[in-house]
Formats: sequence, structure tokens, C-alpha cells
Amino acid sequence: MNNSVRLILQQGTSAAHRALNRLPRVRRLLSDSLSIADHADTLRGLIAVAQTAESALERWSAVHPQGHWKHPGLSARGKLDLVALGECSGPLPEAHTLEVRTFADYMGVLYVLEGSALGGQFIARQWKSRGHTLRPSLYFVDPSESVTLRWQEFCGRLEAAVPPSMVDEAVAAAVQTFATFHEVMSEPVHSRA
Repeated sequence: MNNSVRLILQQGTSAAHRALNRLPRVRRLLSDSLSIADHADTLRGLIAVAQTAESALERWSAVHPQGHWKHPGLSARGKLDLVALGECSGPLPEAHTLEVRTFADYMGVLYVLEGSALGGQFIARQWKSRGHTLRPSLYFVDPSESVTLRWQEFCGRLEAAVPPSMVDEAVAAAVQTFATFHEVMSEPVHSRA
């Protein structure tokens, strides 16, 4: 049996990850006909969950600074994308509060956010290959750093910091984070006036 924490997290969250990727609101990110309104609507959902997860991580880090890992800042980057789209006035959907009570919870939530940042690179590459280079994409790619290198560094930290006794708890926190993304991204598209 492989004891890699990353692989156990990947296997433990694979069904939740696949379910999220099948949602129409997520799939339309790869559509050739993605409108500005649809792009903004999808971003609002992603931002709402990222903001909820980042807040939970920051609350935990304020009390436990020794376990701190700077999250990728997806919500702030996404809000900049909304401004660039001219779509910053719409409300964000509601996202259930995520609770981070332990270091394992912390790492499980981070696993999803860091993975989301890595997945964003895939989306941005798809856009570029289809000639959609003018779409704001800070949520999906942080131009200030190598997302792949960041993911590798995070995985190294994950392996070094999460002992086998905490892996199941980290998987549960990651699954809950995916469930929050799924819940928000399953909501109907907001109607436009």
C-alpha cells in the first residue's frame, strides 16, 4: 500500500472532484461560447467558496501560526477578474462556513485550494489554445509565480507534516471543501435583468 498523503487525498476525493467537474457551471468554463455573464457567474460561485475556505484557514492560522501555509489567494484574484469583466456589482452566492479545527482539517482544505489553483492552469491553457487570450484569468493563473512549483512545494509540505494518524481527517476536510464547492456551483445561474 502506498502511504503517500497526497495520493491518499487524491483517491479519497476523486469522486467528489469528478462530480464537481461534471456540473454545467464548471463545464461551461471550457465552452467555446462562454459569455462574459456566464464567466462572471461561474467566478462568483468559485470566489464565494474560496473566500469561505480562505477565511477558515486564516482563523486557524491566527491561533496556530506555526502551521501556516499561505493559501493561493483565489478569492482576491477572482474579484480582480470580475472588475476586469465589468461584472463586479453582482452578489456572491452563499457558501456554508467551513470549520478548520485541527491541523489535518487545515491541510485538507488547503489541498483543495492548491489543487484548484493547479486546475486553473489547465483551464487557462485551454482558453489560450482556443484563442481566448483576452479573458481575465487571475483566478485561474497567478502570473507572479509558478503554480506547478507551488503545488510541488505544497505536496512536499503535506507529506512531511501530516502523519498517518491524521490522513483520514485531512481527507474528510478535503471532501467537505469539495462538497461546499459542489453545493454552490450546483445552484441555478443567477437571472440577469
